[in-house]
Amino acid sequence: MKTLNRLTGPQTYQVGKWLEANVGGMARLPLSKVAERASADLGFAVTAANILAAEQATGCTIDRSRGIGQKKRTGDSSRLLARELVRIAKEFGIEPSADVAALAAR
Repeated sequence: MKTLNRLTGPQTYQVGKWLEANVGGMARLPLSKVAERASADLGFAVTAANILAAEQATGCTIDRSRGIGQKKRTGDSSRLLARELVRIAKEFGIEPSADVAALAAR
């Protein structure tokens, strides 16, 4: 079970400042790795949720786009959702839209 890691006000401020200073070197890293680096640099436990909160507070975001040759996962999620919609529609005897059916068929 995951535990909640609540930071104090000064710690939250430190994470925000750390993020602003290091955002360029964190591109394409998973949030868990960014949190590990922040924890090592700052000397207290930082989680991915803390990084997301710091991003929102500072307006400073880490580039999470994938590099060349890496597979994007958004299409996989969309296809899976379309397949489930088609399955549910068939259970209720409803014809799914052509767009959803086409995406599910990919």
